[in-house]
Amino acid sequence: MTSARATSEPIGALPEGTRFGRYRTVARIGGGGMAEVYLASLVGELGFAQSFVLKRILPELAGDERFVAMLADEARLAAHVRHRSVAQVIELVSTPELAIVMELVEGETLAGLLRATAASGVRLPVHVIAYVVAEIAAGLHAAHTIVDGSGAPLNLVHRDVSPSNVMITLDGSVKLLDFGVAAAEGRLARTRTGELKGKLAYTAPEALDGGRPDARWDVFSLGCVLWEALTGERLFKRESEAATIRAVLDGEIAAPSVLAPDVTPALDRACLAALARDPAARTSSMAELRAQLLPFVTSSSADDAAALLRAHCRARLDAMAALRRGADTSFAPIAAEGESRVRITQSGRARSNRGWWLAALAVVAFAAVGGVLAARATPAAVVPVASTTMAVPPPIVSASPSPERASPSDERESPPPAPVRAIRVSSTPRAEVREGDVVLGRTPLSLDVATPREITLHQPRFRPARVRLSPSSPESVEVTLSRARGGQSRDDYDLWD
Repeated sequence: MTSARATSEPIGALPEGTRFGRYRTVARIGGGGMAEVYLASLVGELGFAQSFVLKRILPELAGDERFVAMLADEARLAAHVRHRSVAQVIELVSTPELAIVMELVEGETLAGLLRATAASGVRLPVHVIAYVVAEIAAGLHAAHTIVDGSGAPLNLVHRDVSPSNVMITLDGSVKLLDFGVAAAEGRLARTRTGELKGKLAYTAPEALDGGRPDARWDVFSLGCVLWEALTGERLFKRESEAATIRAVLDGEIAAPSVLAPDVTPALDRACLAALARDPAARTSSMAELRAQLLPFVTSSSADDAAALLRAHCRARLDAMAALRRGADTSFAPIAAEGESRVRITQSGRARSNRGWWLAALAVVAFAAVGGVLAARATPAAVVPVASTTMAVPPPIVSASPSPERASPSDERESPPPAPVRAIRVSSTPRAEVREGDVVLGRTPLSLDVATPREITLHQPRFRPARVRLSPSSPESVEVTLSRARGGQSRDDYDLWD
């Protein structure tokens, strides 16, 4: 195998039409710590065309013989996983550089859907969440139970089950992305440093302690996904890797119903069993977890998932579809060695349109093909609260004298008790409500106001908003949060990675 020159510098995007074996690149749609990701096209005779995802392995990894061996090994094993809920690994190519070709899944990640619905103040229905997680459990069970020709288990473990690796398609199907790739990267990280790398907030506690991978790692990770989808909150994600690890090992795991009252006791039990820190007490298999979720799935769950996708992610879906249509028409059939072909070029206007779509995809498309950008997002920057102060009329704060300046007559006369008023605070999107350092709950929230109070609304992708309340404030206060500077930036991916 010819390895590319190792370099620590970022590699530039390949020219459109760069050939990788039978495939040609159409557009770069993302990149991460392991690979650059391209939409690629396979064009054959008589107008046959098909789009794929091509992950061009970074040169410093492609030049590492250990990694290449592990990637080839994991990819070969993952190629045996053939299930409706697992995106297929197609092949590895090594000419001119190392790349892995994978099935293109059109849709949106669960992470993207959670972000989009949260921004609209909408929570996913319980039956849709149960359906999505049950489908992923089915795919993982198929992978976990694969055996070789002699009947010996292959012990396949995904190791990177997270919302950004769960794809919901246009017809409501569900697929798990990056099987084999994540496992190879995890194995390389341990070989190099002895430490686990990856999405720590979804990592089983025994994995952090260096245990041997087994299917229960994935059960714990999928339990995290279930908990977060049900509650709309992060479970273990903290401000630093060290704090996240401490949360995984020792942090409180509340029942989902504490934050989502529509979650039933049976669903609480299923989720918490998958999140048991002791592997022996944890849900034993994906088949068991799926069986616990199926009672909550309805006949309309798949259609409702697709409808939510269309309602909240339409721009992203249209952008990817337009790019894929270009992939199917950009090139003539790939010539065999010694043969010549004429490349079919697009008009200037069509190429200009493609540039527009590429710009639209700059932030979101990588997630739509199973990328790892989300895992490497930085925490949302803290914006000074004063920059988004919202005074609710009439937010009157009395300038009462301090105790030091009180007159004797003031001390002798007790003021009448202040009237208590219940004020309902809501926001778009929903946000955490804090008073000082105390978390009061999430909007919509009813607060008793007898004297002036100042609260702050926090949502990771938006500027904090300060709200001053008094007994004379309206009975209902609605706050619209402003998106943090830059709109949909890398910080967006900190909500669900």
